[in-house]
Amino acid sequence: MFFVGTAAADGRVNISPKGQDTLRVLDANRVAWLNLTGSGNETAAHLLAVNRITLMWCAFEGKPNILRLYGTATVYHPRDAEWAELLPLFPPLPGARQIVVVEVELVQTSCGMAVPFFDYRAERNGLHETARPRAGGAVLAHPQPRRQAEDLRQQELITLVLKTKAAPATTGAAFGIWAQPNLSASAVVKLCIVSLSLPRYVSIHSRFRQLFAH
Repeated sequence: MFFVGTAAADGRVNISPKGQDTLRVLDANRVAWLNLTGSGNETAAHLLAVNRITLMWCAFEGKPNILRLYGTATVYHPRDAEWAELLPLFPPLPGARQIVVVEVELVQTSCGMAVPFFDYRAERNGLHETARPRAGGAVLAHPQPRRQAEDLRQQELITLVLKTKAAPATTGAAFGIWAQPNLSASAVVKLCIVSLSLPRYVSIHSRFRQLFAH
């Protein structure tokens, strides 16, 4: 078991626990993990905005050690050529959605005197039950597709606005192009506030309500 920490330039810091047989050491400076489906997708969304990542392990038995890897990451999806090269490194696991390759810049160890002892009992089967093939061979790879898509789409839009620093009219057009049914109207309105002045809030709110009325 290990933990993954990411953050955008502002907002929340996300810490995600990772388990099962999903981690591989590729070479002296790279590790990869198979990211399985979940209720959100903040790790990938944060990496899209700010490419920095920390992986952490705690010793729950033996010496009280903590290990951290600091670096940057590349996220590969099933549509990418690298996916076919990396996927055979892992056992077949339901719900596989991304492979994250971390370029390690710093390895650090520290003591974990306050971490208690824990005994391993067993793996949980909930993910396997959720993502296993359904009747007809269909697989539910993402139990929460709207939430995951929204995490990424919000970050894509914010990144677009901050990079272009476009005028309100141009930014509004950009939002119109990027807005899709996977992103809720309320989320789009919040993103508008990032780049649009408050007096335009009412008209923007009305416009995006129209976009999501269908």
